[in-house]
Amino acid sequence: LEVVADKTGYPADMLDLDLDLESGLGIDSIKRVEILSALQERLPDLPAVEPADLAGLSTLRQILDFSARPSGGGAATAAPPAAVPSLPRGVRRAVVEAVPAPPAGFALGRLRAAGVLAVTDDGAGVADGLVACLAEAGVAARRVPEVPADASGAILLDGLRRMADATEAERVNRDAFAAARVLSPRATETGVLFVTVQDTGGDFGLSGRAGHRAWSAGLTALAKTAAREWPRASVRAIDIESGGRSPALVARALAGELLGGGPELEVGLPAQGGRLTLRARPAALMAEPALPLGAGDVVLASGGARGVTAACLLALAGAAAPKIAILGRSPLDPEPPALAAAHDQASLQSALLGASGGDLTPAELGRQARAVLARREARQNLEALRRVGAEVLYVAADVRDPAAVARAVARVHSAWGQVTALIHGAGIIADKPIAGKGDEQFERVFQTKVGGLKALLAATARDPLRLLCVFSSAAARDGNAGQADYAMANEVLNRVAAAEARRRGGGCLVKAIGWGPWEGGMVTAFLQRHFAERGIPLLPVADGARHFLAEIASPPGDPVEVLVAAGGDGATLEAASDRSAEAEVSVSASGHPYLADHRVHGVAVLPAVLVLEWFARTAAAVRPAGTMVALQDIRVLRGVPLPDLVAGVRLTIAAEAVRGDAGPRLTLRLLDAGGQVRYGAVALPAGDGSPPLAPAAIGGGPWSQTALSAYEDLLFHGPRFRALRDTLDISREGAESLVEGTAALGWPGGPWRTDPARMDGGLQLARVWSWKVLGGPTLPTRIGAFVAYGPGPSAHAGPLRCVLRGRRAGAHQTVCDITFQDGDGAVVARLGDVEMTRAPEERA
Repeated sequence: LEVVADKTGYPADMLDLDLDLESGLGIDSIKRVEILSALQERLPDLPAVEPADLAGLSTLRQILDFSARPSGGGAATAAPPAAVPSLPRGVRRAVVEAVPAPPAGFALGRLRAAGVLAVTDDGAGVADGLVACLAEAGVAARRVPEVPADASGAILLDGLRRMADATEAERVNRDAFAAARVLSPRATETGVLFVTVQDTGGDFGLSGRAGHRAWSAGLTALAKTAAREWPRASVRAIDIESGGRSPALVARALAGELLGGGPELEVGLPAQGGRLTLRARPAALMAEPALPLGAGDVVLASGGARGVTAACLLALAGAAAPKIAILGRSPLDPEPPALAAAHDQASLQSALLGASGGDLTPAELGRQARAVLARREARQNLEALRRVGAEVLYVAADVRDPAAVARAVARVHSAWGQVTALIHGAGIIADKPIAGKGDEQFERVFQTKVGGLKALLAATARDPLRLLCVFSSAAARDGNAGQADYAMANEVLNRVAAAEARRRGGGCLVKAIGWGPWEGGMVTAFLQRHFAERGIPLLPVADGARHFLAEIASPPGDPVEVLVAAGGDGATLEAASDRSAEAEVSVSASGHPYLADHRVHGVAVLPAVLVLEWFARTAAAVRPAGTMVALQDIRVLRGVPLPDLVAGVRLTIAAEAVRGDAGPRLTLRLLDAGGQVRYGAVALPAGDGSPPLAPAAIGGGPWSQTALSAYEDLLFHGPRFRALRDTLDISREGAESLVEGTAALGWPGGPWRTDPARMDGGLQLARVWSWKVLGGPTLPTRIGAFVAYGPGPSAHAGPLRCVLRGRRAGAHQTVCDITFQDGDGAVVARLGDVEMTRAPEERA
């Protein structure tokens, strides 16, 4: 109670441990973090409590009970509070673009979970068609008017509904959020399947072809936030372009994606075919930009009196001296004289309490104090604009109110004439998980961004805009726990900006800037430390404001959506690698006929190289599109026999994000139907992808023999696995041969990332070499690393040269490195630290 009194200004005797923090005390999520930080400083022996833990705690007593819980391992000693490190001054910038994403052949995880899968009605027949297609694949689904709480998952087709205008499109976001809230308790406890489906052109509205349907685009950010809040759930956002196709064809394409797509979180399906995903690509700005505005221009800015937007306007005023009209929520009324000596929230609350005679509730007291501080900040910023020579007009208007915005713009027209630049920076946050976020809270956050933009565009519809800039957030790109409404609203802004750019043509520069966290604005000193502890640098205010000027001076044709954040060279602006994913793969004779030629003791066995391929596909899909990945520590924990290849088996691939000192990585597991782990691996960035120098040729050796004789005497592989060609040069130092790939052996199922036939050829060569060294048969039990270079081994026609170098040999195990070289001798792939372990004698 002393801590709360100190941090809020409420007298301790006014506080009640059981009052609701938000409605009763007016304590928001940022203030909770501040209170928690102070509590942990005063009581360092308490178990650590993460800010994310506070989301589900609604009273002071719940925070107290949670903090005082047993640590499970004796008394925990908290480290002393970390100082905020010196933050890098560099600015990272990336543009969002669509890239091809070939299907991996995996079904979405939890698609076949017990229970009924709910499919919401699109109103055009796609739902019925999808239910029928899923039933053909053995998936129980039914069309529903709304998602029931006991559903095993939901496929939301709301984004495919007919939308007459922006208002109908915008409503889709609310309906989807309501469905997610219904599912949230079960999603958190046991996991569900959650899929959003929209039609914004098959590219998530990036091209601007979505038109007014862009106002429904918040579904993607809802899915991304759900994926962060529900780690046990299987989540996908799909943008499928109808393109004049019948509902039956759209349904079949959706079913194909759900049953055989891949683990990407967002997948676009254009009408002309293909499959794509979005990625953030680092991109520099032009070296010497020229501002599109000058002294004669009229800038209309929402939310420009405070925070990040105010800093950007100040930079613009100093550089171009336009007339600046600012729309703010609150009138800037004079303060009562009794508040003059109070300079922070605590002292303001004490002064307000005294002035009221003690009649104010804690929540109202806090609200009034924050309002006073906000008005003070606004006045200071307006004065700063005037000091640099700008003409400034402040108009009190709630951007959520179209009529108020229209009156405000009319006042600007009367004073200065037509608006030539529109900057929409207004926004609020109210962090709470999906399950606990009410309609009123959702509307406040969502409508400040989305309703505000709609009102501003309507009020300036006849103005000759040369600049339209919306302030978005990185939360729209990545999702953010507790911020579903904020992420959704910003994603709508991104897509509407793209549609506006296409509609307006080259006469108006349109930008949607997805800002990372700044040092100022909504980020308090306590949140700064929280970000620093997580390794997230904050954008210095001066750097962010200067970059804003450069961004609005972009040349014609520059992408609309950009991401901007603090950080040094090489850092990523995309957090897709931090998420987990789950996919299902079906293995049978129909899809994998070549497995009939991979038998041990007469029983078909899943080859390690096929798991290697699946892991590579999964890692490439979960990480930002196009990023090279390397696999490490590929372990065969238990083999996967396939006694009935016709019936086949279903296996689950689980990828879990892990962030450590070495950066983000994924742990990968292959699980059987009973949940037992059969294979494991780790995926991580492959660096710059530079290949190593090719090893010298082995040359002939005392154990050399033909590939044909090796298959007759030492190998169990049938015709479709006989990748080795020509002579096998074998000595105690190593072995060498040519290996063919999947194309030559007739394997279906590509495109391949690793060319598993060639990889298996390398392991076959390792088996022959190990047999010669150990005097008996071996099987692979671990592969230390797999790395592909350039376009990878699958991109090369004809056989590759496979060179094996022995590293050590014991009584029962060998270890070797295997490289694959093209016709010019360049290394295209490498298997490192391959362990071959003695196995019982076997013949196929």
